[in-house]
Amino acid sequence: NSMGGIMWYASKMDSSLYYFSAALDALAKMDTTPVNRYYRTAIVQNNMSGIYSSLGKITEGIAMMKAAIHNIRQFLKLEKSPKRADGVDFEYQAIDNLAGMYKSLGDFKQAQELLEYSYQEKQKQFDKDNPEIFKSLLFLGQLLREERENDKALQYLNESLAIMNRNDGDNLYWKADACYSIALAHDQIGNIEEADRYFQQAFAFYEETLQGEYDDIYLDFLRNAALFYAENDQSSQGLNYAEKGYAYVV
Repeated sequence: NSMGGIMWYASKMDSSLYYFSAALDALAKMDTTPVNRYYRTAIVQNNMSGIYSSLGKITEGIAMMKAAIHNIRQFLKLEKSPKRADGVDFEYQAIDNLAGMYKSLGDFKQAQELLEYSYQEKQKQFDKDNPEIFKSLLFLGQLLREERENDKALQYLNESLAIMNRNDGDNLYWKADACYSIALAHDQIGNIEEADRYFQQAFAFYEETLQGEYDDIYLDFLRNAALFYAENDQSSQGLNYAEKGYAYVV
């Protein structure tokens, strides 16, 4: 499973699927405890679902994520140890991931229903500064931005970023995503100076956290940042972003 994760972050998707499949085979041979049979199996299925999604195989990704959610719920029915708390967190994360897949298909209604359900349940379980809360706010804000409900999207996104700034944890990547989405929202409503400011913040956070290993989200950011600056009479800066992404892909 760890090797699969390493290959994922290095954008070696075929190798990642190979190792995740090997992890499932290994789990099938282990003792059938709730942790092995359900929890760890769900972890690997969640990871494989992410790979399928990255490869554009959304139908396979959704099926794998639903299997992961089923297994984690079976685990929660059986497990009584402190490990159960990890399962609670994991269930919400898996639901958020499933919502992301529906969003990528353009099924915003299904995605929003899942995200709102997850957010409501998290509020019952966690305090307001828990990382799971800012993630829900971020995901809802991103969805609303894609629906062009930018005022409401900015409300969620700014609240998400405020929680991250209050936390001491390692949230740089999440901050980058939030700043990126805020930049896009400001761009859509014509707040060019604010969009510029948040594009620059997002760039700094992505660079610091990724350390030269780009993922599809960062490449998407570089593309959109390039377009933003090109469309706002800063062609040299736009070209820098575009060439940066191009050089990495090559």
